[in-house]
Amino acid sequence: EAVGLFCAFVLTYKKLRQLDHLFTAFEKSVSELCEQGEIEILQIFSYLMSAGKFIEEVRSAVHHSPIIQIKQIVSHFNEWVLKITQRISATTLAEAHILATSIVVDMFCLLLRNAWVDSTS
Repeated sequence: EAVGLFCAFVLTYKKLRQLDHLFTAFEKSVSELCEQGEIEILQIFSYLMSAGKFIEEVRSAVHHSPIIQIKQIVSHFNEWVLKITQRISATTLAEAHILATSIVVDMFCLLLRNAWVDSTS
């Protein structure tokens, strides 16, 4: 099952305390699929990332990540959002860019909803 594979990725990177590398890998995959206009694969990617089991794994991983790592991921998301939204145009790839932006925003929201915030962070 593909969702199980995605969950295994998250669990592995959580144990390695390298969640930022996982988000970077997701970014590269989504960006490449977007540039190639692979709308169907982006839709599958979006579906897998919205699965309840995957969301729970990401929640747990984010909760257990060091705050410095969360800050790095947030910084990376800021750059990613800027990069991907600048590429949206009236070309035939517009649908892929919109779908990729949706994936980015959903992942960013998932991260922000589950990051621990206190007076020191």
